[in-house]
Amino acid sequence: MRSGLYGESRSVSRTLARTRGAWEFMKERLWHWNEGGTLQELVQRKVNRGATISVVIPTLNEASTIGAIVQCIRQELMDKVAFVDELIVVDSDSSDDTRQLANAAGAQVYRACEIAPQFGDAPGKGENLWKSQFVSHGSLIVFLDGDVKNFHAGYVTGLCLPLLMEPAVRFVKAFYQRPLVRDGLVLDHEGGRVTELLIRPLIARYRPELCGILQPLSGECAMPRAVMESLSFPQGYAVEIAHLLEIAQRYGVDAIAQCDLGERRHRNRSLEDLSEMAHGLLHAFLEACGESGLAENAFPRALAKGGRCVMENIPLATRTRPAYEQLKNGYEMWAFTNRTPDWGDSNFEFSQPCSHAWGIAPQMWNDPFWARQLWIVRRMERWRFGGCEWSLVRYEAVVRILPRSR
Repeated sequence: MRSGLYGESRSVSRTLARTRGAWEFMKERLWHWNEGGTLQELVQRKVNRGATISVVIPTLNEASTIGAIVQCIRQELMDKVAFVDELIVVDSDSSDDTRQLANAAGAQVYRACEIAPQFGDAPGKGENLWKSQFVSHGSLIVFLDGDVKNFHAGYVTGLCLPLLMEPAVRFVKAFYQRPLVRDGLVLDHEGGRVTELLIRPLIARYRPELCGILQPLSGECAMPRAVMESLSFPQGYAVEIAHLLEIAQRYGVDAIAQCDLGERRHRNRSLEDLSEMAHGLLHAFLEACGESGLAENAFPRALAKGGRCVMENIPLATRTRPAYEQLKNGYEMWAFTNRTPDWGDSNFEFSQPCSHAWGIAPQMWNDPFWARQLWIVRRMERWRFGGCEWSLVRYEAVVRILPRSR
């Protein structure tokens, strides 16, 4: 019995040593948004690096805040000085005036469903960020949230500062004080409920080297375009934690810096909303750590409402978009059937939609950026069972999608 106890203690000691070592290093990568000199000096650093900066804001019904955020960036960082080169809002079909207000304030506004429609559309923050890669061009990418009530230009300059100052930094994560506002009462340090109750225990258990990340779910971050294009994008709210885990795995913890943006006030969500978010985050975290995620793309939830108990089945956005760099090199979509296609079974290429091109949207064939080629491959499968030989003819529809020459 004692050997098991001591073995557990040694394991805990190794984990603590690993965590403390990572924190000692991370303390050297803590920045404040007000560092780095004047705006003119920051612009000069950007010019010296040959960098261009794109700011991307995903939105869904942010009419109360998006106008002020866009106006601040436009006036302070584009009109007064040439720090930001591109300001993009990608919207998930808001039912309020989000798109109109963002456009009036000076942003380039896109509906997510209209960007690269050949890849389909799905709701979710991660989907908007993934789609932004098709319309943004900067060498440095800044992702911001659209619901911040006390936004200032330091959100952008602070996140870019480590990238401009330290070539070894590949990813900058924001941190801040997050008060919880309830009925006009401000509760300091009580925000970030999902972070404290779910994400920190998961990090401590599975990825202790990341315990020094102060706000692992912060939506504000910055990275070089090459890093962004190397990442996969969960379509929902799990995109922030998935990116943190993937970057730490791919580039190492020493490639991550953090920037203090002060205090952040935003729309606090209900417990029902946070419950849905937590399930999606749990799925993405376990998947990223090689564990089994949720078995279904939904989760059941029992609630007492209006004097009666109800069972709800809440859908989850668990689909993940591939890294953009994979798309630049082309990719394939497969569909299967046991029926003989009308057009034959070998090396036949089509340039127009075909009635049996399973799962292929018609707009995929007319896109100016991607060329499509379709083959039908005939495969014969044979096996023995019960003393008899059985065979099956299997047809595979292979769609290869390649970048068109520009």
